[in-house]
Amino acid sequence: MQFQSINTYINSLPSDILEIEIAFQNLTILPDLSRFTKIKKLYCCCNYLTILPKLPESLQSLFCHGNKLTSLPDLPPNLKELSCSENQLTELPKLPSSLRLLYCRRNKILILPTLPFNLKTIDCYNNPLIQTNINLPINLIYLQCDITQKHLFKDLPLEIIGYHTRHLYLYNVNFYSKAKQYYKNKINKKKKNVRHLFYCLKFKENFRKWYWRAIKEKQIMLEMHPSIIALLLEDKNIEDIIF
Repeated sequence: MQFQSINTYINSLPSDILEIEIAFQNLTILPDLSRFTKIKKLYCCCNYLTILPKLPESLQSLFCHGNKLTSLPDLPPNLKELSCSENQLTELPKLPSSLRLLYCRRNKILILPTLPFNLKTIDCYNNPLIQTNINLPINLIYLQCDITQKHLFKDLPLEIIGYHTRHLYLYNVNFYSKAKQYYKNKINKKKKNVRHLFYCLKFKENFRKWYWRAIKEKQIMLEMHPSIIALLLEDKNIEDIIF
C-alpha cells in the first residue's frame, strides 16, 4: 500500500470508527489520525514506520511493533496496551497510569520510565538497560527479561516476586534457586511457629493447673479473705478470672 493509497484508505474511514488495522503494508508514514475521536485500537505493526503521528486521546491499544521507530509520541491518557517491540527506541515516553500491558523487547532502551501501579505484564527482553534496580508494580503478573538485566533485581525484595508475580522469565539466570531458598526458610519458620502453638495448646490444661497452684492460689491466699476464696473456687468461669 503506497502513501497515496494509505491516505485514500484513511480518508474513506468513518470518523467514529473504533479500530484501524494497517499491518504488513510496507508503510513508511501514517497520515493524520486526529479526526478519529472514538478509536480504541490501532494496529500498524510490521511496516517501515520511523515516526507516528499524534495519537487520538481515545486510543486504548497501540500495536506498533516491528517497525523502525526511534521514538514514540505522547501516549493517550487511557492507553491500556502498548506493544512497541522490535523497533529502534532508546527510551519510552511517560507511561499513563491506565497501562496494563507493556511489550518493549528488542529495542535499545537504556532506562525504563516509572512503571504504572496497575501494570500487569512487562516484556523488556533484549534491551541494554543500565538501571541498577527497578520498582515493580505490586499487581504485576508477568515479567520477562534476560541475563543482561539481572542487575535489575539486585535489591528487589523476593516477597514481591513471590506474592505477586506469577510468571517470571529471567533467561539464563539462576534466580529461582535464590527465591526457593528464601521461601524454604520462611516455611521452616512458619513450621516452628505452628509447632510452638501446637504444644501451647496441648499442654494448656497442665500449664493452667500449675499456674494456679504455684502462683495464683498462693497470691490469692495472701491477698483475699477466706470467704471470698471459697466463692472463687466455686466459680465455673475461674479460667476467665485467672487468665
